[in-house]
This record gives sequence, C-alpha cells and structure tokens, in this order.
Amino acid sequence: MNMADKIYKIGWFSTGRDEAAGQLLKVIYDNIKKKKLKNLAISFVFSDRIKGEKKESDCFFRLVENLRINLVTLSSREFKSEMRKKGLKLVKKGNSALINHWRNLYHLQVTKLIDEFRIDLIVLAGYMLIVGRDLCHNYPMINLHPALPGGPKGTWQEVIWELIKQKAKESGVM
Repeated sequence: MNMADKIYKIGWFSTGRDEAAGQLLKVIYDNIKKKKLKNLAISFVFSDRIKGEKKESDCFFRLVENLRINLVTLSSREFKSEMRKKGLKLVKKGNSALINHWRNLYHLQVTKLIDEFRIDLIVLAGYMLIVGRDLCHNYPMINLHPALPGGPKGTWQEVIWELIKQKAKESGVM
C-alpha cells in the first residue's frame, strides 16, 4: 500500500465535560468527511465518564453516537475509587506514588478496552486525567493543550486566560 493511501486511525480521548468538547470533535469529524483532513479516521472516542455520570458528558456521548463513532467509556470516578481518593489526598501532602499507581492501573484497563481498534495515534482533546505511564509507552499521542510543558495548569479556558494575563509570547500543543 502506498503510504499516501494509508488511513491513519486515531483514538479520541475526551472527558466530554462541556459543549466545547463536542464542538471540537464535530469540527474534526466534519473536516474528515469533507476530505480536508485526508487519510484520517476516528476509530473511537474514549471518555473517563460513563452515561448518567454527568449531564454534559451525556450530551457529548449523544453527539458521538449521532456521528456513528464507537464510544468506549470507563468511569475514572468508580474505578478503584478508594485508592483514587486516598491517592489524591496523599498528593496534597507531596506523595504522588499511590495516585500514579492508580493512573497506571486505570489506563491498563483502558488499554484493554481500546486494543482491538489498532489505532495509529491517540489525541487527548479535553481529557481531564493525567495519562498513566504504560498507556504513554503503548501508543503515540498528542495532547491538545494551550500551555507548553511547565506552563499554566488547569482547563484550557483557565490556561488561555492565564497566558493572556501573563502576556505569554509562546503557547503550545504537547
């Protein structure tokens, strides 16, 4: 197969926490359909929320289903919830070992759910979790985030306002 003919399959990771999450997915989807983004296919959308967990995510899930994209979900809130809660408390005391372990366990489960899709790239687009080490090693990924490493943290909206306030000369996608 000629490399120019290869279809690059992406997995789209989003928490689906607001209307902007759906708008971004829809813009990419529409541009794929219009052949403006050639040789690209969204194999699935993954969310760390499940149906019924949050109203905003449910709206996002309806969009994914209407676009006829595979939807894969695993609730980060419900997955080993006691370990996660304890890990988050320990982080506030400067100890991130337990939450990092939880992240790795969670994303190991995610890997099992998405392996069948045989994707070329993961796009983190409004995915509100820090990705576990093993998932990073198993898949190439790009994180759509407005700050460079070491820059402001928070939601993309918070980061953009902080970059404006700082009069930052650079921003970026990781």
